[in-house]
Amino acid sequence: MSLATYGAMIATATGGAQVAIERALGWSRQLALTPLHPAAYILIEVIVSMALGAVSVIVVFVLASLTGVHAPLGTLIASGLLVILTSGVFAAFGVMLGYLLPAENAIQVASMVLGILSLIGGLFVPLAIWPDTLQTIAPFTPAYGTMHGASPLPARETDVLRAAADGASVDEVGAQLYLSAGTVRNRLSSAIGKTNARNRADAARIASENGWL
Repeated sequence: MSLATYGAMIATATGGAQVAIERALGWSRQLALTPLHPAAYILIEVIVSMALGAVSVIVVFVLASLTGVHAPLGTLIASGLLVILTSGVFAAFGVMLGYLLPAENAIQVASMVLGILSLIGGLFVPLAIWPDTLQTIAPFTPAYGTMHGASPLPARETDVLRAAADGASVDEVGAQLYLSAGTVRNRLSSAIGKTNARNRADAARIASENGWL
């Protein structure tokens, strides 16, 4: 899921480079002479960028399936649609950069900003290891919304449940996430309650089936 999300973010945001290229070639001036409204042009560019993001999501899901990663079809469809729809934020961001910067600079700035958002949003690094200030900021980032928006579990409980999903002990989870054993137990207990599970293994199963891990 993380890879699909990041792929969609990159594909949609860097799609704005096409806007910069068209602007450099004088297409913006030509479009001003046509009946096409500027808002319609921007909307088209956003939709095209989202389509590129959709392709990247499909490729990631297909490769995951071929390498033995499986999930219920309904979960795959819901997760894919969530990623594609929320990628509209990054598509609009890319289009904005395309209007403000040359193509090569637009790609560089987009990649840098998306990398930062991915880290803070918890795409690749568990939020549990970040300082409390960053953990507080994380829910307000677009990347976090893509990964955790449909889940009843906050990022801290998701990270702990994910780490414990393979049967790791409380001490092992604590060592992995730099948390005390008591904190791990509390977060696991909260996750079990929120998923209406019998135990942590059941909670991990339910969360995985719903695309929350």
